[in-house]
Parts: sequence; structure tokens; C-alpha cells
Amino acid sequence: MRRQIIKRTNEIGLKEAYGSDEDVQNVVQCLMSLPLLPPEEIVAAIDDVETHVLIDSSNENQLRQLIRYIKRQSINKRSIGPKGLSVHDNQSQ
Repeated sequence: MRRQIIKRTNEIGLKEAYGSDEDVQNVVQCLMSLPLLPPEEIVAAIDDVETHVLIDSSNENQLRQLIRYIKRQSINKRSIGPKGLSVHDNQSQ
């Protein structure tokens, strides 16, 4: 998932902002940390991240786009979902 987030961050034009904007860094790092959570906490966590995207941020639209992408590609996808995404308590990971 880490590679997926980095790739999408670059594709939507957040590469430079990631290097200089603390809000962008926080959102991207929170998204990268989602697999470390128990499956039952992932949906609430991504909703919290989305809630905390600053409305006055110059990158708000791109950050929301990134969050929607992660929801669509990982969280809401039947083949993955929170259980497939989480590595919490998974000793083989």
C-alpha cells in the first residue's frame, strides 16, 4: 500500500508539497499507517484523517482526492477491505 500511496501522491501533483507542507506529510503518513491498525479501526481512522484535512489548505482538493482513491482502491474494495489491508496481529507480515 505504501508504494500505491506514493505513486498516487506523485500522480496528483503532491510530490513537492509532500516535501514542504506539514499538512500533506501528516495526511500521507497517516494513510501509510492504516495497515498497522486493527481492521475494525481502519474505516474510522481514514474518516478521521479526511475530517482533519484543513479546509484552508492549498492542497485540500488533492488531499481529498488521495483519500478517496485509497478508500476506493483498498477500503471499499471487496477483495481487500479493512481485513485484507490490516497487518495488525498478522505474524506472517
